[in-house]
Amino acid sequence: MPETSPWGMVIHWPNEHLIDVLHRGGVQWIRVGTAWNPDLNRYEWGSADLLVSYAVRRGMSVYLGLDPMAPADRWKGFVTEAINRYHPRVTHFHIGNEPNDLRFFPPGKEVYVQRLEAAVKAVKEHPRGNQVKVCGPELAIGAPDPFPHIHNRAFFKRCLEAARNAGRPLDVASLHGYTGTGKEPSTLLNALQPYRDIARAFDPNLPLWLTETGFTSTGTTSGNGAHLKWLAARIGNQPDQWLRKVFFFVWSEHESPDPASPQGKYKWLDRALNPLPGLWPAYQEVIPETFPPVTPDYDAELQVVSMPEAVKPGVQRRGTITATNRGGKDWAAGTVALVFLDPGSLETATSQPIPGAVPRGASYTFAFDFVALGVAPEVLDCRWELRNQNLPFGFARRARVSIRLQERTPPTP
Repeated sequence: MPETSPWGMVIHWPNEHLIDVLHRGGVQWIRVGTAWNPDLNRYEWGSADLLVSYAVRRGMSVYLGLDPMAPADRWKGFVTEAINRYHPRVTHFHIGNEPNDLRFFPPGKEVYVQRLEAAVKAVKEHPRGNQVKVCGPELAIGAPDPFPHIHNRAFFKRCLEAARNAGRPLDVASLHGYTGTGKEPSTLLNALQPYRDIARAFDPNLPLWLTETGFTSTGTTSGNGAHLKWLAARIGNQPDQWLRKVFFFVWSEHESPDPASPQGKYKWLDRALNPLPGLWPAYQEVIPETFPPVTPDYDAELQVVSMPEAVKPGVQRRGTITATNRGGKDWAAGTVALVFLDPGSLETATSQPIPGAVPRGASYTFAFDFVALGVAPEVLDCRWELRNQNLPFGFARRARVSIRLQERTPPTP
């Protein structure tokens, strides 16, 4: 996918159908990240591995974030390992996420500068380092500025200088900023311009990317769509173009149905991963083309076949759920499992792997016994999910059932 494409999406959920929806809509770049697990003292590669694979399979480009939360003695080696693992499939690596906001990088600015310098040195020393783009600092500019402590242009300049002093200037200067509810998109561009001036003074040819932004999906979708197109008109191929790429924050109602939450506020897709009206059509108007669908390797539909609507606590009952293989690969025995997500509501099998192969287009029905927990007249919300190698997958991968608890019949005297 050409680097000149100005449009991307910020993705956190390793769902191949979601990537396919975005790809068919014309999304050409995705931003994904790695994560340091302090409990296990290691990096978690699984989600990034899947998203990189899904995107590259469709000819999409990946902007990969490296989490600098690792201990200092592990960090430089991790940068080297990430390059070995993902290059040449990934060429653009960004360092951290909003390091000037303690909520996202608790160690603070000084530690981030040290991590940035170490990352630059690791790339410089790597045999393929000259083929890798180092990007950062993913600064939160605050537009409007609800967090004065993160509005720091001096820190932005310092990060640019730190990379250069470590032996290699940043290839891309990256920022995050939102318009804010009820604000015009000009508010965002006005907030970006001082950073543009700093970047130009540092290097007139340094690309400036807005790697996280969003238009609220609450309120009037037509107005939000107009805002998006207004911004698009100002980052098009113009003689004075200075903002080279824009990544929109994307969530679905599946992750957060609450419109007051950040995920719900900036959602683009409903629970079934269907595009919401307003923003998505506006997005498609400003991108150059759409692409044919690609069948995910693992895709599925779940359907509840039988489940009692009302049960008595402590009484064993039986339920059945059918999974249909809608992906491009056969399911080998034991590779796909039905996982129960609400152990506080039912006593039942936590995970049920398929005992045999399930070919493409075929189905398998899981049968399980359960005992309801709780006290009548409580209503239990019970969910099951399909997983492959312990990672959720599938377009309609969850089954949800509400079970009403009945009073138990008292024993006969």
